[in-house]
Amino acid sequence: LIIDDNGQQIDGVLIQAVLPESAAAAAGLRGVDFEAGVMGDVVVGVEGETITTRDDLVRRVNRRRVGEDVTLSILRRSSNEPEGTWEPLELTVTLQDLPSRPRR
Repeated sequence: LIIDDNGQQIDGVLIQAVLPESAAAAAGLRGVDFEAGVMGDVVVGVEGETITTRDDLVRRVNRRRVGEDVTLSILRRSSNEPEGTWEPLELTVTLQDLPSRPRR
């Protein structure tokens, strides 16, 4: 649950982490950084379609192919201070294959 400065719920998907050298990192998406007190970006749309859940985001992205550009509508906290506002931004992500996980 994400609440804005007016106590209103923000519908969207909070980016918790961004892998280095990933498509998300290249596009400039920001994840949560608890140590620095940084709130992650909140994805609220993909190609103009509203996103309210993680499943919405996955479905919309899975319609695309690797190498395609996808425009994400996000909200980004303007500062780490409690009075910081949420700024709407659009970022373009060039989709890539998911990185393979190391074997254990």
